Amino acid sequence: MIRPLLLALTLAAASLEAMSLTAAAEPLISAPAPAIPVPQPGMSVFSSDGHNVGSVKSIDATQDGRVTALNVAAGGFLGFGARLFTVPEGRFGLIGTVVRVNLTAEEVRRLPSPGL
Repeated sequence: MIRPLLLALTLAAASLEAMSLTAAAEPLISAPAPAIPVPQPGMSVFSSDGHNVGSVKSIDATQDGRVTALNVAAGGFLGFGARLFTVPEGRFGLIGTVVRVNLTAEEVRRLPSPGL
């Protein structure tokens, strides 16, 4: 009577050990990739020399979500008379809640307006 019971316990322990080994080899849940910060409309835009040169009006991006340019509005009053200009990819970065362009305020003033 004891032998069959010991045999059953040994087999149960061996199968539990095998299950735990296979379970440890499989990933439980894959974590999502960390979100890449992206400029948002309305964020303030500062030049490399510290001047507030406007705010993000819209964002140009590829279908996969890569930002290719920022359209920035500068000046104006209540949305009227604002000058729009485009900051190309590689010339801006997000620092906290503001966008920093690696252009001086004078260089920003010379940027072309987008063809809207």
